[in-house]
Amino acid sequence: MKNCKLFFTLGFVAVMSVSAMAQDVVTANVTAELLEGLQVDFLTDLDLGSFLLLDSNPGILEIDPSDGVQAITNLAVVTDPTLGSFRVLGSDGVINVAIQGSATLTDGVNSDFSFSTTAYNGSEFFTVDGANIAGDATISSGVSQTISIGGTLDGIEPTDDGGSYSGTINITVSYQ
Repeated sequence: MKNCKLFFTLGFVAVMSVSAMAQDVVTANVTAELLEGLQVDFLTDLDLGSFLLLDSNPGILEIDPSDGVQAITNLAVVTDPTLGSFRVLGSDGVINVAIQGSATLTDGVNSDFSFSTTAYNGSEFFTVDGANIAGDATISSGVSQTISIGGTLDGIEPTDDGGSYSGTINITVSYQ
């Protein structure tokens, strides 16, 4: 009987040892980050200036958003363009800037021009703090980023009526 108790006790200890080794506890950290809402402040409308068509050929006006320099085809610029701009403030991280690719500028009667936020060479026509970007930029908390917009005005024809032309483009800023 003593042998049975000893065998039973050893067996019980062995089972308990296996059970204790069959499970373990691990600790995992849980983190979360609440981003500040993006704040977008309008600064300046994009004003393509005033110009004259030089002859019967179409005119094109390109405005570089990094410095406002113009590439002009068959136009005489009377008043210089002003870059469009806005400021973005938010949490540290990468933001995505999406600008509508084109807009129609109309005089409200029967003439229109085609405005594009993409240059003929395919690069995006907007910058963040003077540096060309292709859709995203990094911001630091408490630091605002100024985004400038240029573009290409095309389709200026001798048959177009003189006058003021206008249109709108949409700009979307979001965390990436």
